Amino acid sequence: MSYTNYARYKSEDFVLSHSRHNPAQEHVFHHTTNEEYEFMYFYEVSSVYYIEDKEFPITKGCVVITPPGTPHNFIRTPNSIEDRFHTRINRNLFSSNILNHLPKDLFVINAHEDSMLVSLFKKVDYYCRNIDDESLLRPLLIHTVEEIVYNIILNHKKQNTAANYSINPVFSKVIAFIDDNIHKDITLDTIRKELFVSKSYLHHLFLQRLAKTPKKYILEKKLFLAQTDIRHGKLPTEVYSDYGFANYSTFYRCYKNLLHRTPSEDYKYCNSEKNK
Repeated sequence: MSYTNYARYKSEDFVLSHSRHNPAQEHVFHHTTNEEYEFMYFYEVSSVYYIEDKEFPITKGCVVITPPGTPHNFIRTPNSIEDRFHTRINRNLFSSNILNHLPKDLFVINAHEDSMLVSLFKKVDYYCRNIDDESLLRPLLIHTVEEIVYNIILNHKKQNTAANYSINPVFSKVIAFIDDNIHKDITLDTIRKELFVSKSYLHHLFLQRLAKTPKKYILEKKLFLAQTDIRHGKLPTEVYSDYGFANYSTFYRCYKNLLHRTPSEDYKYCNSEKNK
């Protein structure tokens, strides 16, 4: 595999890179996070982007926006070159509330090569190559990514550049059923009986599209929603039963394994933010 790294910045709450490579594996990027937005711009690529039940063809010039806590996955065309800009950034780093203006259903747009949006991605490369002092580089990169978000919204509003997508009707019904019953104890048997779909086909759909089992998808969605509730001030000892967990100890263990922090730590975080 050939690999060229043009720009890179990494910290606990902000990761940014521009690289060109010919990856051996087809599946990439199927993590989720409840605090970070992910933005990607593709200078060159041939792949499919799955987010929940939506399927987007990704080609040169596409900008991909992944909101916090949203399962997603890329499947590249075998032996294709990928040249991409990628950033994951904690939403609390932005100085404005611009993220509130991103349409909730906006996941992919097509950017013109000579647009301001593309020039901002190129500016990131320039800054990373020419600024060695992190105390200068970090705020400048964060500001530039924030400006990228502004221009994503402008491109969407002024030029109607949203990309088309397709859905698998069965998978779409499964996702909708899970969303409608997220506060219950959802099992594969329940889904199978309600939607008349086999367990093996359910596993195939989730692994092919999101690179995870249905059980893991449901668990992660419950925990991310629970984290949001806790961070908005709801007591952890009340939240666990809201999402169908039989007892608090199971909820606590699953929460810590996925989010690498305890429910009480997130509750304390919520209170500390309110007291600032």
